[in-house]
Amino acid sequence: VRGSRLSALGAYADLSRPDVAFAVDGELRIEGVSYRLDDVGVHVGDVRAAIAGTVVASDEMAGTRIRLDITGDDLAQVGRWVAESDLAELPELPEVPFSVAGEIEVDEAGYLLRTVEIGLDRATARADGRVGLPPELHGTDLTVEARGPNTSLISGLAGQELPPEPFEVLGRVEVLESGFELHDLRVSLGDDRARVDGTLGEPPDLIGTRLEVEASGPNLGRIAELSGQTGLPEQPFEISARFDGTPERFSVPEITARLGPSDIKGSFSIDLEDKPDFRGEFRSDHLDLSAFIVPEGEGDANEDTEAIVEVLPADEPFDDQEAAEEDAEVELLLSDEPFDLGRLQDLDAEVRIDVGFLVAPPLRASDFRFGLRLRDGALKIDPLAGDEEIGGTFAGDFTLEPVGEDRRLRARLRVEDFKLDMTAEEDDSSVWPKLQLDLDL
Repeated sequence: VRGSRLSALGAYADLSRPDVAFAVDGELRIEGVSYRLDDVGVHVGDVRAAIAGTVVASDEMAGTRIRLDITGDDLAQVGRWVAESDLAELPELPEVPFSVAGEIEVDEAGYLLRTVEIGLDRATARADGRVGLPPELHGTDLTVEARGPNTSLISGLAGQELPPEPFEVLGRVEVLESGFELHDLRVSLGDDRARVDGTLGEPPDLIGTRLEVEASGPNLGRIAELSGQTGLPEQPFEISARFDGTPERFSVPEITARLGPSDIKGSFSIDLEDKPDFRGEFRSDHLDLSAFIVPEGEGDANEDTEAIVEVLPADEPFDDQEAAEEDAEVELLLSDEPFDLGRLQDLDAEVRIDVGFLVAPPLRASDFRFGLRLRDGALKIDPLAGDEEIGGTFAGDFTLEPVGEDRRLRARLRVEDFKLDMTAEEDDSSVWPKLQLDLDL
């Protein structure tokens, strides 16, 4: 069978387009609801397909087993044909050559893929295993291998713009009723790397999760933007963690991370049996919070001070009305709205952090120690201590606890020989004034 316009078959099939030449040749044998295809060739425009095997015409198509070999010069054109014929809605496809080859078998549990290989220009993908029945896809067990020189080829398929860098995906994925089983799944995008191994519980509770995760890359900010997050520093990162999840408890028994010059190690857990109970213990040799306290590109402390303090020229009279209007626009340093201390009842927590050297502008301290305990609405911070970089020490504690319907606060802080750079203009710390403070509130 051949013709100059595929749409001419509209009288016999639901085809209104495309208006391209077509040809079909081969041998077809019909036995009941089974169609046996022997070396059937199909040409539609620039798309060429060779099909051999058995197709069972039933709702589930169970018993179907075919061998496919499809090639084309323009994947985008195929997407337009499908859209024009109202067969399906597809994302925007790239204008590149493509190919699909492999064997597919259908049974009552899903689809068996035997060395199915897909080519998209210079990108290639290979899949072996089973795909479960939609929509849950339970029973899926696939080994995948995909790589390519440029992610822009798959940006349309992924549904978002990806950076034009080489990519690779390797590993095995199972879809179970309880979640996902990931077997040494590795993903790379340019110089960014990620590896996941273990069980990911069914969202959103992720119960039963037991995962080992590793990730690294040259720019955390860029990776965060790809996932819709903003405001994270554009610094090299590295993380390694182990996650465990049960119906009542989610824990990370081991986590190691680096971000730029900072490092942190520790463990934490969340107990959900009654109300959320967070417990964590962390330690760091060097922890720099500058990027979170003063976002990059938003100026320094001097610029902030200049924006607050304005000196009136001596030859201008003071305008009482103008000053009153400006005062009305200034927000209070401490709000006169009461704090919602009832929120302290929503969570219990116990956290301990030890840092060899902490940078949290304007504080630079060594041997920094911080402990927090929140239990039944009572908050206690103890210890809060450290040694200032250029001399001086500080130590204190803070308690806020319910007493009937009221709250009792206790704060103590002792600062010894703490040097202050009060002008931000003098680099010689030996001339900075020392602060002595003994507070008991």
